[in-house]
Amino acid sequence: MIAAAVVAAVFVAFVIGWSSPPPPAAAVVAQPTQAELEKRYRGSIIFPTNRDGICLTVLLDNRTGHLTEGGYGKCEPDEPRQFAKEPDEKARIRALGSAFRR
Repeated sequence: MIAAAVVAAVFVAFVIGWSSPPPPAAAVVAQPTQAELEKRYRGSIIFPTNRDGICLTVLLDNRTGHLTEGGYGKCEPDEPRQFAKEPDEKARIRALGSAFRR
């Protein structure tokens, strides 16, 4: 009788422990640091000067729109590019019209 009571108590304790839902997993999302944010939203615009190999860099903050001078530095000239031929007017209108059909 005592053995049956112990087995029943162990069974009840097991079922109670088994049926309780697991604790919710803490979804911790790592927040980016200030340095990472500044790096992500910062860009640079490079302007060639009249002097060969020297460019002016302007830093752009995309969050605020502020421009700051980045100074002069060495730069490589771009390779000449081949541009596509201008499409005729009808093909351009058809391409614009098909974009609105979606």
